[in-house]
Amino acid sequence: MELALFNQIPATHSQIDTVVADARKKILSGDYNPLDLEVQLKAMEETIKRIRADKEVKEYVAEEADKYPEKSFRHGSVLITKGTRKVYDFSQDEEWRRLKLDEVSKAD
Repeated sequence: MELALFNQIPATHSQIDTVVADARKKILSGDYNPLDLEVQLKAMEETIKRIRADKEVKEYVAEEADKYPEKSFRHGSVLITKGTRKVYDFSQDEEWRRLKLDEVSKAD
C-alpha cells in the first residue's frame, strides 16, 4: 500500500504533532502496514543525515545564518542558535604524521 503520510514535511511543533498523531491513528487502525512505515522512516532518517553531512550544504547554511549578527535568532517560528566548531588539520605537521604512522604500524 502506498504510504501517503508524508506528502509535506512538517515545519512547526504543531505540524509535527499533527503528523505523528495522524500516523499513529492510521497505523493502529490498520490503514498502513507498520513495516512499510518503518522502511520509509529509515529512508527519511538516512536522507536527512546525508543532507546535513554534505559539506557544501553545511557551508551554505552557515553563510545564511551569518547574515544574522546575533548568536541566536528566529527564523519563522523556530529559534536558531549558531554554533562554531573548529577542525584542525595537522596533516602537514611532520611530528603528527610520524605519530600517525607509528599508530598505524602498532595496529598491524
